[in-house]
Amino acid sequence: MITYEKGRIFLFFALSFWWTALNANNERAPQSPPFEENSALQLRLENYQATIDEIKASHGEFSIQLLEPLQGLGRTLKEQGREEDATEVLNHAIHLLRRNEGVYTPKQLDLINELTEISIGGDKPLKANKQKEFSYFISSRSHGEDSLKLIPATYELVKWYMRTGQLRKSMELLERTLDTMESGGWKNEPGLIEAHLMLANVKRLRGMCCSEKALETALKIVKDNSELPLDIVNEVYLEVADAFLVSRKFKEAENYYALIKHQNSEPSLIVMGKTLDRTRQNFNTIYRTNEDAIGPSFVRLSREEQLVADQQPPQKFFVRMSEHRKNFDIVNLIGKSDAKNKTPERIGHPFQFYTEQVEYLLRFSKKDKDRLKQSEITLDFTVNKDGSTANIEIIETNSPSKLNKLMKQVVSKTTFRPALSAGKPITRDHFKVTQRFY
Repeated sequence: MITYEKGRIFLFFALSFWWTALNANNERAPQSPPFEENSALQLRLENYQATIDEIKASHGEFSIQLLEPLQGLGRTLKEQGREEDATEVLNHAIHLLRRNEGVYTPKQLDLINELTEISIGGDKPLKANKQKEFSYFISSRSHGEDSLKLIPATYELVKWYMRTGQLRKSMELLERTLDTMESGGWKNEPGLIEAHLMLANVKRLRGMCCSEKALETALKIVKDNSELPLDIVNEVYLEVADAFLVSRKFKEAENYYALIKHQNSEPSLIVMGKTLDRTRQNFNTIYRTNEDAIGPSFVRLSREEQLVADQQPPQKFFVRMSEHRKNFDIVNLIGKSDAKNKTPERIGHPFQFYTEQVEYLLRFSKKDKDRLKQSEITLDFTVNKDGSTANIEIIETNSPSKLNKLMKQVVSKTTFRPALSAGKPITRDHFKVTQRFY
């Protein structure tokens, strides 16, 4: 049974998810015509500036009363596309907060989030990464690392790590958090289910074996909390079944799919990352130049460096949870100081690749490279009841033949969640996926 305290905490997480969904819906709301929107923004900007001038005249340059209008001014400048001006104003607001309430005041978190969005939009992922990590540091100082109140901030940072390819960091943070919660007596807390689901996803993105083991505690939480909402219970069962399927344990997967009563669905992609050609990865050796005090030399690339190196065709593909409008990974490359090398761009949906590797695949044809971002490839294939694929055909494409060949290879290596009929996996013929390279 759920105790009163645990029920209250679970309600907090449910409300958090509802608020996130509400904000997402708001983001998709119809936009005002450009002229009306610009006029409204300009009027708002002028009002904020007038308020700031009045407060400065009455209370001085460092009055905490300046915080709210400065924050509003910064957001308005950001909406106008004036990122540099917005950054200056938001940093001024943070300075005021720290001057009045201390360097680590949690009230600055909203301001840092605004600056992070500006960094992402301005193609400064390494700066955005530092801001994300600093936000988490402030939250951990405020709540303590063993507090359930830190969980939302933890999930936010983990999702950032996952979206930006920092899979080792996301895995370490999740495991540390789960260990801390377990030592604090919160092992069966329903709010930790999401942590276990994300841990399984991280393992698959890293290409690690047996992601179903990361879900054992999530299953126990479901068992020990009989009043959990049905959609959460079903999500856990689906994730466990998917994990068994990727590990090629079809019977176990089938058992968990069957727990979802009256479930009917079409095939769908499972979050994962896979190397395209293990044989070539195991036997090819790639070197980079190393400039030192004595003179240039050659250094063998690490496995991580080898997977993202640009002078080669695609080495790996990903199916991710969700994406930012800017698609990039942040990788820890030894001996690389250039930000561009540490933040390789990604291209493609629903399958993602490193952009420069796809362009290298088309290196002999400038015409093919120009066509890349308009390329669409529709594939028709069978998804077997064990999640494997067969009979892969390209039925529509405007893409170079090398991209067509790549996509057939990718689909052949992908494990899908099979079609379900009353919770039972079935084979679905003529399932279609369209790959885009926008």
